[in-house]
Amino acid sequence: MTELREAQKTVERSERRLRATFQQAVVGFCHLSLDGELIRSNPKARALLEITSDTAQRVRLEECLHPDDVEVFKVGFQRVARGQLERFESELRCGIREGHRWLRLTFSLVSHNIEEQPYLFLVIEDIQSRRQAELETESLKEKLAQGQRLEQLGLMAGGVAHDFNNLLVGIVGSASLALENLPEGSPVYQDVEMVLEAGRGDLARQMLAYAGKATVEVVPVDPGQAIEEMIPLLNCLSRNGSKVEAEISEVDCCVRLDSTQFHEAMTNLIVNASECYGPDGGRILIRFDCVSTPQEDPEAFQVFPESELSKKYARIRVSDQGPGMTQEVLERIMDPFYSTKSDGRGLGVPMVVGFAKAHNALLRVMSSPGLGTTFEILIPCLEGKASSPSASSEVRTISRQFSGDALVVDDEELVRVLMSRQLQRLGLKVTLALNGTQAIEIGSRRSFDLVILDLSMPDIGGAEVLQALREHHPELPVVISSGYDREEVLDRLPRDENIAFLPKPYSIIQLYGVVENLIG
Repeated sequence: MTELREAQKTVERSERRLRATFQQAVVGFCHLSLDGELIRSNPKARALLEITSDTAQRVRLEECLHPDDVEVFKVGFQRVARGQLERFESELRCGIREGHRWLRLTFSLVSHNIEEQPYLFLVIEDIQSRRQAELETESLKEKLAQGQRLEQLGLMAGGVAHDFNNLLVGIVGSASLALENLPEGSPVYQDVEMVLEAGRGDLARQMLAYAGKATVEVVPVDPGQAIEEMIPLLNCLSRNGSKVEAEISEVDCCVRLDSTQFHEAMTNLIVNASECYGPDGGRILIRFDCVSTPQEDPEAFQVFPESELSKKYARIRVSDQGPGMTQEVLERIMDPFYSTKSDGRGLGVPMVVGFAKAHNALLRVMSSPGLGTTFEILIPCLEGKASSPSASSEVRTISRQFSGDALVVDDEELVRVLMSRQLQRLGLKVTLALNGTQAIEIGSRRSFDLVILDLSMPDIGGAEVLQALREHHPELPVVISSGYDREEVLDRLPRDENIAFLPKPYSIIQLYGVVENLIG
């Protein structure tokens, strides 16, 4: 009898331990009938499933699941209940009051007790934090991939534009030389003028803008005032009779803008918005206000600036009520040469991307099928007042000849030949160098009054050539020629009055103006 009582006490102690383990476990434990109803559950399981102890035994587990996950649960549950699977594990969304929560459910069949009907034992683990971390990691990966893709496309666009500009140097330069030798009454004068104008087209500049390497000349501007002044012109440029309206908040706001790029960016957004309406046109709304540091919008496709966020932003939103875009189109809308229009070049939105990059701005695109599209640009505000544009002092004619020796350094034969002809037209004697190595060798043997130096060459870059030439001739006047942004180029070089910048492509008039300022 004593042994029997001790055995009973041992069994009771074991049952109490099991009951305490069941009730106090940090994971959810449940017993389920073969048709999925809860038989028993511990407090953790009821908390995760968001049910009470009073209703727990009347609840079918599938009622706690996200509708999209019910079928997966049923298939796995039934296979375990029929003995076809020893265990089934799945990550499903559960919860009925406070939103769905990610849980890991693991089922196994318990059938060893002949006095009790078989039941399923369910273990519930809370994996919401892990899934949230995975989603955040995936989001970061997508942003990184997007950034890398945009960077690679930017590099490609910049490289194509650079090579394209070298070709345009020959077209623009030759046309400008021809105009200098033609009387205005010549029957081909206007034709050559058209060639010259075409050579100054937008394609290369838009590709450089997308790459963030276009020439940018920023001044303090009141963006609200700038938008108001643009409305009449934007209405003229909109397609299909679409009407452009503006809502301008009266706020004290000043930003640094390249007015030309801003005008082109707004024009591209308005043209795109008007074309989405079709032949009947529609309403396009431009809204302007100021906001504090913007938060990331998970619903928007966006490009964040590389530098730190500002405390105050000028926000410009361009909205249409057109058909909107699918997610597939939205993900490619910023790629150069991608267009959903049969006659589109696919450079409108990329040019806006380039504008945002050049101005350290945040660009967002929000769109859904049937709900229209909104482009949002947030430009960092600065202290100070806006300025009015100053009158241009561009040289219009060649009024004098120069004398002296010039060294032209460029790896493109077309550019070297054209530059030589232009400089000779200005009265200079010209020596040509095919690359940086040859330029350094020639410069070590003789002196020059002027050097025209290409920045990007395959063997030795222009910056290194300049440094080597300056070792022999410290005050040598040098013109750096490039299709990239003036400030970006000059930031890589020593700042002094004997270095000038000549953007590609250029005409003989532009070359004359630079040479006159440098050695005139």
